[in-house]
Amino acid sequence: MLSPVMDPWRGRVNAEVYDRFVRDHQIYRRINHRLAELAELRDARRVLDLACGTGATALACLRLMDFDADLLGVDASEDMVEVARANILDPRARFLVCPAASVSRTRVEGFDRAVCNAAFWQFPAPHAVLEALSTVLDPGARFVFNVPAERVEGEEGSAHPFQLAIARALEARTGRPFPASPATVHPDLLLEALDETGFEPDERVKYTYEGRQRELIELMSIPAMLAPLAPELSEDARQEAWEEARARTDPEEKVAVEWIYFRARKR
Repeated sequence: MLSPVMDPWRGRVNAEVYDRFVRDHQIYRRINHRLAELAELRDARRVLDLACGTGATALACLRLMDFDADLLGVDASEDMVEVARANILDPRARFLVCPAASVSRTRVEGFDRAVCNAAFWQFPAPHAVLEALSTVLDPGARFVFNVPAERVEGEEGSAHPFQLAIARALEARTGRPFPASPATVHPDLLLEALDETGFEPDERVKYTYEGRQRELIELMSIPAMLAPLAPELSEDARQEAWEEARARTDPEEKVAVEWIYFRARKR
C-alpha cells in the first residue's frame, strides 16, 4: 500500500522549522480544520492524534471538543512532542513520545476518535499502524486521515512551479533524473487493509487548499521535507538547490493543493 520511508522527522531543527512554518502559513491550519470537522468532535470524549507533530492538529481538534473531553497526541519524535507540550497548555491535552505503530503498547485505550494529519502515507508500516489503532479504539470509533491527492493512485495531481524548479536543481547536482512523486496510497489496497484490521470505510472527501507559491517554497525549507529527495547530497548541497529553485519561482503565484480525506469506523 505504501512505500517504506525512513523517518527523517527527528531532531530539534526539524521541530523548530516545522513549528515556525505552521505558525507563519495558513495551509496546515486549513487542512487541520477540515480534518477536525470531518472527525465530528462535538460529541467526542477521547481523541487520539497520531503523528501529532508540534500540536497544530491537536489545537484544531480542541477548538471543537467539549470542555470535559480529552486528547492524547503521540509522535515518534521527542523534539516534536517537546514543542507540542510547550505550545498546547490546554489541560484537556497531553502528549506522548510513541511511534504510531506502537500506540497499542502505551496502555491507553477507549478512544472514540482518531485523527492523523499529513502523515499517514509516510508511515513505514501502515498496516501495523492500523492494527495498533484498532486495539485502542472503541467499536464505532471514527478514524480520519488525509493524503495529498498526488500520492493517491487514480487522483489527478499537478506539479507546481517550485516542485519543478527544485527537481531540476537536484537533478543538476545528483546527475540522475528526478522521479515524479509516486502514488503511495492505493485505494483498493487501503480498503483491504482497513477491512483486515477491523475498520469499515465511511467516506472519501476531496479538499482543495488555495494559497501562494510562497508556502510550498517555505515548506520545502524543512530539512525533513528536502532530505529524502536527494539523500546522497550533503545538507549544504540540498540547501543550495533549494535557494536556486526559490530564485526561479514567483512566491506570489497562486497555487491549488488538493488533499484526499479518508474516514473509517472501527467495527
